[in-house]
Amino acid sequence: MRRSLLLVQLALVVLALPIEMPRAEKRHSLKEAGSIRYLELVPTGQTALAALAVQKPNTSLSEILSKAGDAEISNLLEDLNSDGTPELIVQLTGTITCGIRDCDTYIFSLENNEYRPIWTATMSVLGVGSVNVNGWNILVTNPDTQKDNGTFWSWEGKNYVLR
Repeated sequence: MRRSLLLVQLALVVLALPIEMPRAEKRHSLKEAGSIRYLELVPTGQTALAALAVQKPNTSLSEILSKAGDAEISNLLEDLNSDGTPELIVQLTGTITCGIRDCDTYIFSLENNEYRPIWTATMSVLGVGSVNVNGWNILVTNPDTQKDNGTFWSWEGKNYVLR
């Protein structure tokens, strides 16, 4: 009897604790992004560890690749700010870097002969909107054309942030 009373008291304490729910990403109408180009990242045939072994010293990129282990790399060069120098988009597909469907994806910008990370998200599909914010195209992750919405990211000076 005493044990069941203790369990009831414990259950009441747990129920009284404030539960912090994860913040839902705000979805926007795809029309707000203008016309959207869906990007297809190309598999490189390399794992993160293999790429780490041959890449030039770069602290940010080295750290990401070493944590990704045997994840396979897909990438694409895309000029997101129309400056003539394309940004490097990298997706790491592996047991450490993917959830049920979404995988870690990074965008790097070339500055002073070194790639600097300017965005990271876990996603499946990446689109680039024709709408420009602060000189950079809007990014749209996991767009849903049936519901006409997607998660938007816009440029805020040094990196992309959730809009």
